[in-house]
Amino acid sequence: MSPPPDLIFALLFALTSLALLALPFVPAWREWRTPTDCDPLPIPRRDPDEASAFAALARQALATMPDSATFAPAPAVTALAAWAHAHRPLLAREPLRFEAAVHCGMPLFGSASIESTGAASFTAVYADESLRLGPGSEISHWAHAGKALHLGVASVALQSLSAGQCIALERECCFQHLRAPAIRFGEVPKRRLALRQVQPVEGELSSLPHAVRRTGTLYRIDGNCQLPAGHRFRGSLVVMGWLVVGENTTIDGDVKAHKGIVLRAGARVTGSLVCEHSIRLMDFAWAGGPVISEADVLLDACAIVGRPDAPTTVSAEHVVAETGARAHGTVWARQAGVVWTSEAFP
Repeated sequence: MSPPPDLIFALLFALTSLALLALPFVPAWREWRTPTDCDPLPIPRRDPDEASAFAALARQALATMPDSATFAPAPAVTALAAWAHAHRPLLAREPLRFEAAVHCGMPLFGSASIESTGAASFTAVYADESLRLGPGSEISHWAHAGKALHLGVASVALQSLSAGQCIALERECCFQHLRAPAIRFGEVPKRRLALRQVQPVEGELSSLPHAVRRTGTLYRIDGNCQLPAGHRFRGSLVVMGWLVVGENTTIDGDVKAHKGIVLRAGARVTGSLVCEHSIRLMDFAWAGGPVISEADVLLDACAIVGRPDAPTTVSAEHVVAETGARAHGTVWARQAGVVWTSEAFP
């Protein structure tokens, strides 16, 4: 006896529906059985990696100069008009020193040092040794120096600066992304007084008002918190309001606050500083770990982030560094960064 037509139709409909539902999973099943996407993702030649990529390309061109089709020999330093009208990236074998203002619309690679006493304008510049540009200079894309990189007063770096040893920015400089073992924001103000050192008193985070232990060394405070001066606390702290770390007080741990963080003069945090709003490190304050803000980071004179042997990161929408501040590692102002001074200009 043959099955009824309605049953046959129902079975065909069920099989067709199951096939349609399983069809989108076929590529995933094939990838699971025979993986084809195991290689690492390629890194685009942009931002700080572009400097090293361009440098490698320029070093290859050194062996084929002057027949290289990629780079052109750098014009004589005295022929400033030729620099402005270059149509290919430029390659310089000898050290360069510009006495007058220079504009170069193409990337420049120098196998030695590059120096400009006047205002200089580059799209991208690479120096195997040192790079030093005078007041009012501008770098529209990136710059890298194998040793030290220095920008004069009121210079502008619109994207990325990096150096093998040190970056130094004078007052009124604007920046976005800095990367070097040592980053110096101007000179220490002459009238800045040294901080008086005191012997810290051991304190307990558990003794703070409204402190609640969340783990063995992590405490949470619902509200604002102001730590007394001259103390040492061991452990990490999460504050739902704003946090003020008193003068010469140390926290051996990480700190997170929602409404703002202030490290008063000489205060120290060995771990990270994370905040949704502003973070301020006053004179001689120090943070050993990353300083991350969704708003602003303010570094007063002599404030330091990181150590030479332990570089770290400063990241915020805006970074304002007073002359004399220091950092080690990376400083990233996602919108804009500036070097300012509280003293009258000479």
